[in-house]
Amino acid sequence: MYSQSIGELIKTQDWHSENDWVSANEIPIPFFGNKAYTVRFEEVLSSENYFEKAEEAIQFFFNFKPEIKTLAAQKAYENWLDFNESCGFLDNLAMFEEVENPPDWMLNDIKKLKHLSFLTSPENVWEYINPSEIVVTKDRFELDKEIFIQVLCSCVWEEEHGLQFVFKEGKELIRVSGQDGNLFE
Repeated sequence: MYSQSIGELIKTQDWHSENDWVSANEIPIPFFGNKAYTVRFEEVLSSENYFEKAEEAIQFFFNFKPEIKTLAAQKAYENWLDFNESCGFLDNLAMFEEVENPPDWMLNDIKKLKHLSFLTSPENVWEYINPSEIVVTKDRFELDKEIFIQVLCSCVWEEEHGLQFVFKEGKELIRVSGQDGNLFE
């Protein structure tokens, strides 16, 4: 099923175009309970065997080992803890709740922050993360020749920069961070 989608992309792509990317229709992603997301292929002109390597990486990603999802949840939870420590979200909640007749903006923040106060373990971190796009790419600086899968997400605690998960060859989680466009730390 998935290789057929990749094959269709190869046939329909305008290879005389200046674009070095192509997007697929939404594809069910097993990592996220088979909810469908757009898959974008970047750096497609970077090597002759890009789509073969991309297909292999996608197959690994779609057949992920449960411990990879557990590790991803743990790293996302650590991201939340670090973010909260640096921004003091939960400290602000306590302070805002003491204000008599708070303005509307503060009431909205209290609601959001109260929701975050229930994020107390990696097991429930997925309730706070919403994937938006899957990107299959290569390192544009060619420091690494492998294929990477970036899962771009919005998340409740980091509304501005979101969250990204980076999987090398679709099978090894190598990074969980804000969406900064980087594949590596």
